[in-house]
Amino acid sequence: MDRRSSRKGPGSSLPLASLRLMASPLQLTYSYIWQVIRQKDVKQYGKVEEFVTMVTQTVPELLSFKQTAQLILGLRARIILELLNKEGPPDLKAIQTLINKLKVTTSSGKDNEVEKSQTNFMVLVQNLLKNPNEKKRFFKEVFPLHYGTKFDTALQALIAGLVCKLEQLLPVPNLSQLGSLISTEPSVLDACGALIPDQGDLKTLLLHQQAKGLLGVKATVSTSVGDCVLSSLAFLPKPVEPPPPPPKQPEVTHDERSNASLSDHDDVGCASENSDSQEVFPESPLQRETANDKPTKEADPAASAPQESPPQSSDGAPPPPDKPEPQQLPLKSIPFRVVQVPVKPAAATPNAGSTGAKEGSKPQTQRVTLHQWVSQIASNTMSLPALPPLPPAG
Repeated sequence: MDRRSSRKGPGSSLPLASLRLMASPLQLTYSYIWQVIRQKDVKQYGKVEEFVTMVTQTVPELLSFKQTAQLILGLRARIILELLNKEGPPDLKAIQTLINKLKVTTSSGKDNEVEKSQTNFMVLVQNLLKNPNEKKRFFKEVFPLHYGTKFDTALQALIAGLVCKLEQLLPVPNLSQLGSLISTEPSVLDACGALIPDQGDLKTLLLHQQAKGLLGVKATVSTSVGDCVLSSLAFLPKPVEPPPPPPKQPEVTHDERSNASLSDHDDVGCASENSDSQEVFPESPLQRETANDKPTKEADPAASAPQESPPQSSDGAPPPPDKPEPQQLPLKSIPFRVVQVPVKPAAATPNAGSTGAKEGSKPQTQRVTLHQWVSQIASNTMSLPALPPLPPAG
């Protein structure tokens, strides 16, 4: 019990509010009991006796029956004698109450020594109440010898043994043990959260313990344990590049949609052969086909442009042929339809001969694009110039 010594050093005392943070309620109770018995504060013996009676009746194995009787009877006897030793008339009601509960019972049978001690002490109390002179002599001669230092030391030893047994039965749990005892229900956790101490009381306790140099003990946790926290906070992920936008679809105009719908049908008719109602379409600037070709045959996109009719000389003889032009690069094919277009024969010169008249009498055809064909049908207002005659087939 030396560890419960009351020796105090400078700054060793703490406010009760701070002590409650460091010590459990049971530890504070043990300290209270020990301090009361050590200081011989008989006025507080009643609370100590109630605590000892309760724990020994609940767990009789804490002390033997004889030790329990010695402790309880010793505390009760010390309280009664204190009441009798007061100046003036004693409190008879309080004394009688203590005498009635003086007897200690046991379930294991009777102990003759305990029975004799209880009986003799009750007789002593009755004699002291009846004879004031006997009471005066008792407290002057008998009390210091039989209820003095030796008696108090015995009570301290019995209390110390009881507290040691209680500490074995109710050890202070560590953090992991306490976590297994506390329920994880929200209501229990909320109640535990309400027990968070006052900041001022906790600060006082921390400073008190710091002054003892307890922080010089080597830490049991590695200093690199929390490195992942800072590395996680410092990590910046690379920005994800947005996916490329989908290719923009070419806008289809109304005319192109009309061209596409017409190109899906092969039954697009040609122009009427009636020259009075037939419209004349402009000739394609890229390609031209002779009148002998079939009207529905499509021209080759890479074909060279048709030649115009060569001019006639004054004597009727054709001029010498021009130098061959360089071959043009293939151009993108343009959809078109072949229609028959009546062409009025050009005025023949006197030197043209019968060849010009023969060419003028043949029906002429003209290749036009599908766009021109659709536009002509839609508007029916297109007026195209007449085509010049083709050169004679040679």
